[in-house]
Amino acid sequence: MVADPNTEYQLYKSGDLDLLASVPADILKSVKDSKELVSYENFSVGTYSFNVNKKPVDNKKIRQALSYAIDRQSFVENVLKGGQKPAYGYVSYGVKGADGKDFREESKKYYEYNPAKAKQLLKEGLKEEGLTALPKLTLKTNSEGINKKSAEVIQEMLKQNLGIDVSIEGQEWKTYIDTFKQKNFQLARMGWGGDFLDPYPVLALYASNSSSNFTNWKNKEFDALLDQSLKTTDDQKRLELLHQAEAILMDELPILPVNFGYSNTLIKENVKNVKTDALSRPNFIYAEKE
Repeated sequence: MVADPNTEYQLYKSGDLDLLASVPADILKSVKDSKELVSYENFSVGTYSFNVNKKPVDNKKIRQALSYAIDRQSFVENVLKGGQKPAYGYVSYGVKGADGKDFREESKKYYEYNPAKAKQLLKEGLKEEGLTALPKLTLKTNSEGINKKSAEVIQEMLKQNLGIDVSIEGQEWKTYIDTFKQKNFQLARMGWGGDFLDPYPVLALYASNSSSNFTNWKNKEFDALLDQSLKTTDDQKRLELLHQAEAILMDELPILPVNFGYSNTLIKENVKNVKTDALSRPNFIYAEKE
């Protein structure tokens, strides 16, 4: 196991590794024409989680204001630089209904970049809280890879568009994941991927009884829609219920989606038959090394 992605890339170049599952963004440009590069969408989403029991992000309008202040298109193009798409929703691309249409493309776009709307919502949220200015926020993140730089860009966008100060607290992954699970944060970086190619497993992460819901957010209507989706045998009806569930999640916004995943993998040319798919799991069952 290699924690530093640049070290991992050097091991790949030296031949110590046959496959590099995730090419670092600052290296991707130099290998974009390589025959060893395999690129594909993956069913995942990068997010920042709110602890809705922590002030001032216990206020929905304040959470929404932060979301409108983020330029996701600029973020994926200038920070991630790896083919990722801006996340104007929570369920990623790749889920096809019975009619062949993609779940994401059939949904509305939530929280497109709108600094004016962000300012208005922040003003309304502050008034509801009896505040004249937003107290300083702390954004927690694990420091590996591009995560620290990503947090700094989000910090700058919130400063520029809303005039608010956000401090960044970076931690090594082992410490960070404990911090996250203990819900010791106001705003914290996290990403999730589906267990299988369907909206249900990623939405169900935020059900009231989910052991993976670290936001303290609970919504009975959201839970009921998820439950109904499990009981219907009509596939189109099931997806409609999940669209409704996503709409509630995006309105309440216990999590702030930023980008949908995209995988850039390097595989040595003498390694054949490695299968890749939208769940971002290179499969070695049929792999052979010449």
